[in-house]
Amino acid sequence: EGGLPGDVYMAGVLKHLRGRVHTFDGAGGLFARARSGTLPSFSWVLPRNAGPRPNDDHPCHDVALGEEVLKSVYEALRAGPAWNDTALLVVYDDPGGFYDHVKTPLYAPKPDAPCELLNDGCPDPFAFDRLGPRVANLLISPRVPRGSVFRDPDGPTPSSKYELSSIPATVKNLFGLDAFLTKRD
Repeated sequence: EGGLPGDVYMAGVLKHLRGRVHTFDGAGGLFARARSGTLPSFSWVLPRNAGPRPNDDHPCHDVALGEEVLKSVYEALRAGPAWNDTALLVVYDDPGGFYDHVKTPLYAPKPDAPCELLNDGCPDPFAFDRLGPRVANLLISPRVPRGSVFRDPDGPTPSSKYELSSIPATVKNLFGLDAFLTKRD
């Protein structure tokens, strides 16, 4: 999309990487850097979610365009010299409206974030102590054994779950960033 990624959640993480965040568009973009093996240690791809031909896999958009961008990114990474040390994480942020037979987990750590502390504008208070519906995510890498399925993590508490805030928490840990996330992260 150009400029700093528009995803509000990742922008909150990326601001802590000042001096290490760049946008690569045009001739020196993601595909050229994947071919040459010069991608940064952490790269973020945000599909088009508006304008002509959105390719973000959201409802009402052409799913084929979303599949095309995913395949293009995968093929570029796989063909590059850094593939053996690369992991492609594909994250979906919506369950797509499909039924899930697994109940929404209760008793999640409360984030103690501003939206929870204010809790204004809602007619019914919400405790923020449960997680939302499950969403599909893919981890694609030659380092992941074929057929692997990752389920609940081992901790820090018996009720730990992988969920969307696991991603910025992992980025924070991998890059040694200061503590800035919520208690849930």
